[in-house]
Amino acid sequence: LATTFVTVPFVARELIPVLEALGPDEELAAVSLGANGRQILARVLLPNLRWGLLYGMTLSSARAMGEFGAVYVVSGRISGQTDTMPLRVEKLFQDYHMPEAFALASVLMALALATLCLKTWLERKSRMALAEAMALYLGDLLPGFHVDDTPEFDHWLERERARLRSRAVQATRLLSEREEAAGQLAT
Repeated sequence: LATTFVTVPFVARELIPVLEALGPDEELAAVSLGANGRQILARVLLPNLRWGLLYGMTLSSARAMGEFGAVYVVSGRISGQTDTMPLRVEKLFQDYHMPEAFALASVLMALALATLCLKTWLERKSRMALAEAMALYLGDLLPGFHVDDTPEFDHWLERERARLRSRAVQATRLLSEREEAAGQLAT
């Protein structure tokens, strides 16, 4: 329960912008064609949300594997019943069972690396899906447009990436300036 409470925002953080970008048009079209709720979920929402949902679940599982504080406080620390891997590592370490603690910590590290690889793969896959969607969109706008034989698309994609990177840098600077101002006000 505590882990769910702490990790669900990671899924929501990924799905909310996707749902806002989609808008209600496809759902309304499905309803007007006679689809019920399950059909809308299975045929309209889930295909559009799959990458955001997978990415959010990956982030949630990474957070859940390392969650310590919320579980420590809420679980009651009943040995053998409410232990999670991080709590077990801490218990073994406190009881001076170093080989067991390090073995379990190594398993956690391997799971973290696997999650990182999955996250990287999902990011790459979603970027490729975005590029394909843009190619289809541009192909509809410009008859005869093909991604394979147009360096313009690659150039456009690079410009968009550079623009997004510069916006991220600007946002990071603004955030650090706000944190510094807040720190100065606090003192």
